[in-house]
Amino acid sequence: DAWQTASADLALNEVEGSQTAGLAPFSAEGHIEYVRETGGWMLAASGLSLDTVDEDWPEATLQVRPRLTDSGDLQALSARASYVNLDDLRYFRSWLGGNTRTIVDDLALSGRLSDVSFDVSALDTEKPLYDIAADFTDAGMAATDSIPGVRGLTGRLRADSSGGRLEIDSTDVTLSLPEQLAEPIRIDDAVGTVIWRANDDGTTVLSDSIRVRNAELDSQSSLQLVLPADGSAPLLDLESEWSINDISAAPRYLPQKLIAPGLYRWLSTALVAGSIPNGRTRLTGPIDQFPFDGGEGTFRIDADMVNTTLRYSDKWPDAENMDMHVVVDGARLYSEKNTATNAGNSVVDAKVEIADLRRPVLTIDAFATGSLQSIREMAIRSPIAGVFGGRLAEVNVSGDASFELQLELPILDRLNYDFTTRVQTGGGSLQFDGFRPAITELNGVVTVSRDAIVTESLFGMFLGEPVDIE
Repeated sequence: DAWQTASADLALNEVEGSQTAGLAPFSAEGHIEYVRETGGWMLAASGLSLDTVDEDWPEATLQVRPRLTDSGDLQALSARASYVNLDDLRYFRSWLGGNTRTIVDDLALSGRLSDVSFDVSALDTEKPLYDIAADFTDAGMAATDSIPGVRGLTGRLRADSSGGRLEIDSTDVTLSLPEQLAEPIRIDDAVGTVIWRANDDGTTVLSDSIRVRNAELDSQSSLQLVLPADGSAPLLDLESEWSINDISAAPRYLPQKLIAPGLYRWLSTALVAGSIPNGRTRLTGPIDQFPFDGGEGTFRIDADMVNTTLRYSDKWPDAENMDMHVVVDGARLYSEKNTATNAGNSVVDAKVEIADLRRPVLTIDAFATGSLQSIREMAIRSPIAGVFGGRLAEVNVSGDASFELQLELPILDRLNYDFTTRVQTGGGSLQFDGFRPAITELNGVVTVSRDAIVTESLFGMFLGEPVDIE
């Protein structure tokens, strides 16, 4: 006959596993008890402690209680643990089977669990039932191809077959999405509660407040995610309010797989400095239809950029001291409310647009005021200088002026740009190095494109006589 009960006091000292090379030995002690029960058995440990080079466990209790069918198949399982340090699974990897050992190695679980309970039943049916609860501290796992990695999570989990609740209150969290983000993201604080409900129609995930903050980003979000049972596309309703202290860090938070590599590189260099004190994101609709070209849903970002430096092209001067309201509506990015300086020229409410971020072409239609001198400086630092044969540095100008600029810049083919600028002056003057007499009372318009210079009613006074300039 099988044993009905058994017990033992356990004491292990300086234990080493054959496949734990590089790990210091560990010690363990506790009381082990086995009881055969009707329909199953129970294995329990009390006063269990594990001493490793990193930590000495508090005395813990563990219990495993399976229930078997008459044929010996597993019907239900109940497990309890007052404390488990997941980092210490590495000491027992040599005792695991091949597939289990691979999973443990790949996930690299970490953190401490307490007050753990796990119950699963009806394993002999098509719809097993489960109930799980655990508190966790500094918990985490490595990223896989389909699951993001995270370290440093602290909170509480309560879940069963009909739904659950996850509470997070963590500091010093690291989030890894190697398929999407260029590098892991450090999060100083992550606080929020997520609940979910499951029924025959599917699962609904809800949260009315998720707060994430670090030195660069502060966001507060609410969401509802519906996962239909028929396997159709999930439905997402997300609202988020956020701010960014350092806009140059923004590309680190952009999903690289969803952005053309050339656009991602452009954003990485274009966003030089500045902040976004107010940002808002709204995304609602079936995820597989994103970005909702046919009106199936809504994707909109509103952001106020403050004191920003934008390097939209290495061939043109930076836009500086920029305050800009930016909108992303579906796949379109645009701004119509903005102020900036460009090589000393003042720009107000330029029309800036990328009509389709999937095929990004930046267009700028701007009107600027300044002086002939500031416009000359802008021209010297832009492709306009090439149209003048590189001789602009030999020209001295003064007087008020304005200019209009239409620029088209294919971001994925930046050498294939085009521009037209129209400079207008009234009462200006112009003088060439090495030639003292100046043209004064200069009035009219000069239009410069990539391959031509055209004057419109440009005239002035030279040596006391009126002259027309063509």
